[in-house]
Parts: sequence; C-alpha cells; structure tokens
Amino acid sequence: MFFSNIVQAQTVVENQADVLGVKAIDESDLVLSGQDIRVIVAKIIRAVLGLLGIIAVIIIIYAGYVIMTSAGNEEKVVKGKKILLNAVIGLTIILSALIIVQFILNALADATGLRSDRGRVRVQLDSFAGSGALGRIVKDHYPTRDQTGVYRNTSIIVTFADTVPVDPSSIIKNDNQTCWDLNTLKAKKDCTAEELKNYPYYGDCVDLDGDNTINRKEKVNGKWECDTLLTDSVSITSELSKESLEAFALSSYENVKLVDGQIKADNFSFVFVPRELLGSPEQNVKHKVTLTNDILNKKLDKEDQQGIFSNQFTKYYSWNFETNTELDIDPPYVVSVSPQNDEKIPKNKIIRVQFSEPMNPIMISGKTNGLDHTSFTNILLNTFLSGVTTTVSGDWKVSNGYTSVEFTPETPCGLNSCGDTMYCLPLDCPEDDSDCSRPFEALIRTADLTNNKEIPFEAQPFTGVMDVAFNALDGDNDKKADGKPAPGNFLVIDNTEKSQDNYWWGFDVYNKIDREAPYIVRLTPDIDRYSVAEQADLNFYYSKPMWYYTLNNFSLEEYPEPGVLKRDGKALVDAEIWFYSRMTDLNYNSVTSTMQTIKHRAFGPNDADLYYFPILPSTIMSDTQNCLYPGRGPATRMEGEVELGYSLECKVEYDNQGNYIKSENCVGVNLESDKDTGCMYIINRNSEADNIVSSTEACLEKLKTDRISPYTQD
Repeated sequence: MFFSNIVQAQTVVENQADVLGVKAIDESDLVLSGQDIRVIVAKIIRAVLGLLGIIAVIIIIYAGYVIMTSAGNEEKVVKGKKILLNAVIGLTIILSALIIVQFILNALADATGLRSDRGRVRVQLDSFAGSGALGRIVKDHYPTRDQTGVYRNTSIIVTFADTVPVDPSSIIKNDNQTCWDLNTLKAKKDCTAEELKNYPYYGDCVDLDGDNTINRKEKVNGKWECDTLLTDSVSITSELSKESLEAFALSSYENVKLVDGQIKADNFSFVFVPRELLGSPEQNVKHKVTLTNDILNKKLDKEDQQGIFSNQFTKYYSWNFETNTELDIDPPYVVSVSPQNDEKIPKNKIIRVQFSEPMNPIMISGKTNGLDHTSFTNILLNTFLSGVTTTVSGDWKVSNGYTSVEFTPETPCGLNSCGDTMYCLPLDCPEDDSDCSRPFEALIRTADLTNNKEIPFEAQPFTGVMDVAFNALDGDNDKKADGKPAPGNFLVIDNTEKSQDNYWWGFDVYNKIDREAPYIVRLTPDIDRYSVAEQADLNFYYSKPMWYYTLNNFSLEEYPEPGVLKRDGKALVDAEIWFYSRMTDLNYNSVTSTMQTIKHRAFGPNDADLYYFPILPSTIMSDTQNCLYPGRGPATRMEGEVELGYSLECKVEYDNQGNYIKSENCVGVNLESDKDTGCMYIINRNSEADNIVSSTEACLEKLKTDRISPYTQD
C-alpha cells in the first residue's frame, strides 16, 4: 500500500539580493517566526524607508500646494519654499543613510565570508548528515533523537535491522574472556586459549570472583567482569568532553545454533552502559552518539565484510540527546497485557506485554525452549496438556521503542493469505472441535536486587526483567521493593512465584484460528496533501490490533533523492530521511485497533519541495498473524466524475471465517497478482484503475515520474 504525499514548504528567503544581515542564527528556539532574522530585518528596513519616502513625497506635494495657492502672498511663498527645501534635504539624508548602511553591511558580509560572489548573503542550510540510516540500517535506539530529560544513569541501546546482522567483534571487546560452551550454547568462563580464539563470546557479564555480584567499578584479577565497548566503532561524547566515554557493551543473541562445530547466531540489539554517570549533577548536558562504518556486517568470510553504512549516502549514523541532573530510581511496571487476564483468544494470537518505560532488551527478549537449559526464562508461558504442565516454546521479541515485548509460539498451524506460516499456541483439542479451550498462564520474573538502600530497586545484571537504568520490575506497582521469590523449576510457574515483584496473569485459548485480514481505516496527512508541516506526524489507523514487531517493516521514501536539489551549488538535502515507528492501541467505535505513528526528519527541509511515499508492505501483520494483503486502505472520495481530493474511512466486511464480503471507500484491490497493491495518488490520475498495480516496485516506478511527481531545480 502506497500513499503519495507532496510537501511544498513555503519559501523562507525571498529576493535574496536584497537581504540584509551578516550572520546566520539558530532558529530552533524561536517560536514567533519561521523566517530568517535577516529577512525580517530587511523587511523592517525596507518598510521604514518606504514609509519615510512616502512621507517625503507627500511633504514635497504639500510644499508645491502651498506655493501654488499663495495668490502672490510672499509669506506663503517663502513658507512653501522652506518646506520644499527641508523635504528634499530629508529625502537626501534617507537615501544617503540607505547607501551607507548597505555599504557597511556588504563590507561586513565580505569580511566574514557570508556573501556569495554574486553579492548575495548566503543562507546557512540545515544539515542532516549522518541521520539517514535510522529506519533502514538502524531500526531503533534509546535515547531517541534529540530527547531531553534523560536520566544520568541510563543505558544507551541500539537495535539494527533484521536485514543487517552485525559482527559483534567489531563493536565489543571480549574483556572478561568468556567463550561459548558448545554443550549449553551459553557463555562460560575459564576458557582455554583455543576456545577464546575459535569460540569467543561477545557482550556478556560474568561473576569472575564468585561473590555473586557483577563489579562495574573496578577490574577483577586484571579483567572487567563485563565486556567493553570499542570506541572507534561507537563513540559517546558530551559537551563537557569530546573524548569518547568508556562503556560496557552487552548484546543479545538470536537464532543460536551449533552447525558442523561452528556457532551460528545473530546479534541485533546492543546495550552500552557508561562506566561513569552521564552528564552532570549541576546542569543539563548534551551528548552525541556516533555509529561509524567500523561496525561490520556479519560474514563467515572476513574478506567479504564491509561497514554496515557502506551503501548509505553518509557513511555513519549519529544522534544527540540531553541528560538532566537526576538519577532514575523509579522502577518500571506493567501497563497492560494482551490478552488480558481471563480473556479468551484464538490460538494464533500474539502475546504482548506493554511496560511503563523503555526496558533493557537483553532482559526481556530471547527464545523459550521448554526442553533444555538454553531456554530464556525471564518471561515464561505455561499451559496444561494432557494434565501435565507444559512450557510453551517460542520467541520473545522487543518492539515499540523498547516498551513492548511480544511472544510468537513455534508450533506451525497453516498459512496466512500471503503464504507465510502461522504459529499457534499448543492445544491438545480434537482438530475439528472449535469450542475446545485450554488455560494458559504467564509469569514475568523481576530481577534480583543489590540491596542498595539509596536505590532500592537497583538490579543485578542478567538476573531478570529491568529497565534501561537497571531498576528491577515492580510487578505489583506499589513502589515498594518487595524482591523476587526464589524459583523452583525455571521452566515451570509455581504458586510461590506468584508473589512479591513478579507479574503474572492467566487466559484461555480456544481451538480456532482468526483469519480476518487487517486493513488501513484512515491516515494522516491525507493522500496528496500540500504544504504539510515539517514536523507533522504520519499516522496510520488499522482495523485490528497489530503485531507491533512487524510494523517496523514500514518504510518511507523521499523524492527526489538526497543531493539532487541544490541552491548556490549546495545540496538542500544531504541525507536520506530518517524515521521510526511508535504504536498505540486505541478503542475506536468500540473496537480495539492499533495506531502507528511515524516520527521522522523534517519534511521539506531548507524550503525544498519534495514528495513522500510511505510504503506498507504485506509483511505487516495483525496480532493474529494475518498480513496486510491485499493492500486495502482509503481511496479518495468521488462524486460522479469529480475528485473531491480527500479520503473517507475505508470499511471492509468479512464473514465469520474471515472471508472478504465487500468494502466501502477503499482502493479496489483484489487477490489477483497484478491487482493486489494499492498505489494511492490523485494528481494527474487518469482513472481509479491507476491506483491498482502489481507490486510496490511498480508503484514506486509510477510515482517517480514527471507526470505524477514533477520537480525543478532552484
């Protein structure tokens, strides 16, 4: 599904040859005007001089009137001549002042290098270099771009796209000298030199001295207990010091397998924990994080490795944030769960937990395997099959700015409309008995506490669920550090663990698959909107609760590409547009559904007229794993042959089996391979059939033409 939106920003600098001023200013804190201060000053001077000129002309006319109506009265003639002389002198002074002021300003502009060879004052263009990888190479990070009020004891998190497996050795130094245990597929200490060479483990903490704590203050026996960050690959600087801060570096592993004696695993999320507190206790401090092209993609053949930003317009990614003067000592808690307690759901539904704040992704994500000791057990799902407590196997994955985690079971149960495998929660029901159901229960294990009286929820790393500042989960949200009950069997939820600061709930799963496909109900800005505000949110309202993790498959294209549009030889846009998604579940017309909000770089920066093409592929799915296929969404409203230029809500009707019946106000796609993609635009459209194409590639090819998206150089 595509929606073509053009952004035509109003011209900020007009008639540049007449602009007065010698210095560009930062307008980020101005709230009264979006114009350059030099333009404002120039307009004021022109207005004042114009007004004075008009007054001078009026005075000259008045002097002539006095002389002409004197009727030979010598006194009136003298008075008129005096007025005329003063008016001419005043006009001469005004013109002289203009010449002198213009000469001085031009001289200052030449001296400071702000005036071009053509005598125009150069306008400083906003640069977005280093930002374009967000949404493509970098999937998400914390703190977010330009975030303020960040606590000093926060961790810095980066998650790379699933298509960009990263070599952890290019980011992390194995300071604690751990290696893979080929039997447990976990990290172990006391490794041999050969094991460290062939099976190094990157991104963990280990208790080297047996005191049951992780020492982050000093080395133990000459080694750090946590691995450390390679600052050539990731630098963390502040306005207080341009030297990169030293930090510990942690990472989570996915898809871990032992194949032919070799460890195969993927690393996407990395957590950087500064050794010292960020910022200052006395003032807010700005920080900058830079990911360099020294971060390598993961290839078995080292000679084929290259920097992950090698194919980007700019070969690095950076962002800024600002810390406050405080420490985060407030614990996270669970805001909501889906399904809710005691709810009854179809067996193909995704399980979701929504936390109150960003969480440490390493502590809430992993693969649960009820068969062996490699299992992730910080969050656990149990059911009762044939009278036996069974651990449900599957993957917990983080999304939504590290505030959500979602569970996908590993039992296949058919295909969705895109031909992708659906996975269902396990049941021991007869296959044709749709009324059969089984109880499930879930447990979230909080982290062990350090018993720090000043920070009561301070958590021990790798011991349970915690936030980005290492505060343990407050399961009952009572603001009291109740601690964590000792588990009996890590793979089984027993009653003793349903207490203190753990969180638990239960629900029923019935033997039915929900096959109703999601669609887009409405969106903002509307299709082909002009003059969209630079920071306008891009919102998509879906018909159903969505699988948050898949909404990261959204992409946004800007046309023309960076470097094409120029002013005075300088590119108006010097980086790809960055973007990321945030999701919220809404109750709209008594139906729970998801709103996806796209945060992004300014639309139409530096007065550039640009087109934007949001792309919602069929890999976006509802929380019942039904894909966005075919690409149904709002169509522009027609009255007869007249295009009204705005869209109404798309409405689709399904039967009880999830089969399509009819739709209203929706683009007319169907399941035919050449008509299954909605390609929405209005301008220069020949007919509604133009909005139906065979693929996203075909839509982009159509949109990037002079007929639909014309542009001219400045």
